Amino acid sequence: MHQTSDRYEACRTAEDTAGRARTRERVDALVLTSTRRKHRILDAGVRSGAPLRNDTTLVRLAAGGRDVHTSVHGTAPDSLVGALEAARRLLPFGRLYAEARPLLPDTTWDQVAFLDNTAETPDSLARLLTELQGLAEFVGPRQDVSLRIADCVLTVDHRATAFASPERPQAADYGVTRLELRTLVEVERAGRRIRLWTARHGHRLRELPMKEMLEEAGWRGAAMLASHAKPGPGAGNTLMLAPRAAASLLGLVVKDLVDGFPVSTGPFPATVLDDPTAVGGYHVHPFDEEGAPSGPTVLLGRTGTRTRLTCRGSGDGQGTVALTGHAARGGESEVPEALPSNVRLETTSSDYAHDEYEGLLAYDLRGDGVQRMRSGSCFTVRLDVARLREGKVAHGAGTVVLTATTAEVLSAITATTPTRSYFPGRTHSVGGAWLSLDLSALRFEYVA
Repeated sequence: MHQTSDRYEACRTAEDTAGRARTRERVDALVLTSTRRKHRILDAGVRSGAPLRNDTTLVRLAAGGRDVHTSVHGTAPDSLVGALEAARRLLPFGRLYAEARPLLPDTTWDQVAFLDNTAETPDSLARLLTELQGLAEFVGPRQDVSLRIADCVLTVDHRATAFASPERPQAADYGVTRLELRTLVEVERAGRRIRLWTARHGHRLRELPMKEMLEEAGWRGAAMLASHAKPGPGAGNTLMLAPRAAASLLGLVVKDLVDGFPVSTGPFPATVLDDPTAVGGYHVHPFDEEGAPSGPTVLLGRTGTRTRLTCRGSGDGQGTVALTGHAARGGESEVPEALPSNVRLETTSSDYAHDEYEGLLAYDLRGDGVQRMRSGSCFTVRLDVARLREGKVAHGAGTVVLTATTAEVLSAITATTPTRSYFPGRTHSVGGAWLSLDLSALRFEYVA
């Protein structure tokens, strides 16, 4: 895919659509173009699938204090004319809205940080497998296991986005590359083997955290293969969560904040931050789907102060609510909602060497029950854990059942690594880091 030509096409379509407004009408146009391709990388060579193209034009028609949102697959002018006519018929039944001023300034977009046009070259794909194999040979012995790359799939998704409106007759645009590296890792220990899929995401091939991915897979496989006695309650009060488990736990915290669950006043050792411009985030954008500039927003500060995310549909309809640049379409809805983009924890705690860690390691997290078994403001989760000694699995898999509130989880944080990997969800991604919790400050039950 040629990023320059696709961005030019997206800008041209957005400007043409926005220019079709009649007197006293406002037409905003958001054009999304995407080309996705999968590459399976093996010792025998690279097998690449056919590129899949998807273009969508989202149109907002506003007049008389109401607006209507429609979408069209593709960028054909005839289809756009039909979408506008349909929107005009629906306008009397549209949503009440009010114009509001953006809270955040326009964001400077660093194209270099978010684009990788070399990820699909034969040399890059061949080097990727070689690097993975070298890292597996390095990481395995340090964890007292043998690691082998059994399969590797790289999905490359190039996207171009453009937005035009009466205030922006010359479309604003940006491009981004989404990479997903899925690797099948074979873990062997004491003559026993297990295969595990693991994945990481990012924008640039050379910046994917492949060593971290293999470390997490090695510990997980070693814990499932261990024949030692399972760790009991005396395994210590410190619990380290691997990035994927930490991201799942943070996802529950974010859901509480977005859904408006009450959170007691801090102080907390961590800040919950949403950053639509985060490098590595899966849902990055310099402006939201209503054209409002995006930037970092503190969802929950250390003192317990919360920030409400807003879009044009927020507030009392009088335009008194400032826009935070978080308008996005959740699920199949065509009407934008105020949703987070890329959420992470920010702490002042120092880094620690997780490869020398001694204590409990949680490598997987799942909800306890069909609906994660909420009771009021509490949630209950089951953590698959193993005990590490000098960075190696000393005892096999066990389970910790943890019941906590958002405030209790945040208060129990003792340390985290500054590097993180973003794991994508449907509407937002969550940044997982190696996260340490003080179990003595939480309600938990060890299940042997």
